[in-house]
Amino acid sequence: MVFLVANGLPLGMIFGIVISFLEGRRNTELLGAGLCVSFITASGVTKAVGRWLVLQFGVSDFWMPFLTGLLFVPFLLLGVWMLGKIPPPTEQDRALRSRRSPMDGAARRGFVRTFFWGVVLSVLTYATLTVYRDLRDNFAVELWAQLGFGDDAGVLAVSEICIAVLVLSLVGSMIRVVDNRKAFFGNIAIFAGCGLCLLGSTVLFRLGLLPAFAWMVLSGFGLYLCYACFHTMFFERWIAVFRYRSNISFMICTSDSFGYLGSVCVLVYKNFFTPEVDWLAFITTAACVSGTVIAACSLLLYVYFSRKARRSRSAAEAWTGAAAGSEAVQPCPPLS
Repeated sequence: MVFLVANGLPLGMIFGIVISFLEGRRNTELLGAGLCVSFITASGVTKAVGRWLVLQFGVSDFWMPFLTGLLFVPFLLLGVWMLGKIPPPTEQDRALRSRRSPMDGAARRGFVRTFFWGVVLSVLTYATLTVYRDLRDNFAVELWAQLGFGDDAGVLAVSEICIAVLVLSLVGSMIRVVDNRKAFFGNIAIFAGCGLCLLGSTVLFRLGLLPAFAWMVLSGFGLYLCYACFHTMFFERWIAVFRYRSNISFMICTSDSFGYLGSVCVLVYKNFFTPEVDWLAFITTAACVSGTVIAACSLLLYVYFSRKARRSRSAAEAWTGAAAGSEAVQPCPPLS
């Protein structure tokens, strides 16, 4: 258990740390989309490499994860070196996306109080995505084997690369949407569409109306597009719309924490309370539940933030009007 915690702690922190180098820029979506390709393709590519080591070199299941990870260490070191070379946001970046600030305990509590239901709904949506992603990711080999692709190591990489290209194209194109409000609410609409895609493709597969490979690609597309939007757009545009002095790393790390907690809870439930259920049946059921929860939470997020944006705009206009009538007009303070 100690080593499981030691392994999981950096996993829950790493994306929030990396994204802090990229947030608050005009092209954050594009940079984040490139970063998201890593956790989409990594799932298939690393499993394909691990499967290749087992099939071609007779590596045992015990040593396979270690040797697979060892092959990627040079790429990790190169990536860390390149990350340190990224310049800070420009003044134009800060004007378009707002300045990002470190958050101490009081600032984090203030953020949660200000956007309480937004935080709860977004964390619930993200946790649902993480649970399903972990199930699909961690047991992809067993899942593909049940679908009839057990001896084809390349299918793991091919399917995920197809998904990565589609997701990168769509998420990267959001850089063209300059209006933060339109991008933010458009992002929530994408969440709803992804939930319906995940739900609909799984229902069609269970009815025998969709081939296995097509289901894996479509369900993976709905999953990872929503997941990538959370990392690259949702929290980024959230802060930019409300001009709240904060950063997206806090929300990503918080969401990751609850997401991985949910994954552990689901695995404990599966192994100790429903051990007789096979992985294909369990994952298709999880896909239907996840799609429904994501679509429902997306609708509630849209309603909540629409009201929040109207109230914030009204408060800003009232303050501006009051300031205009005074002798010493001060700059309008941030909405926070």
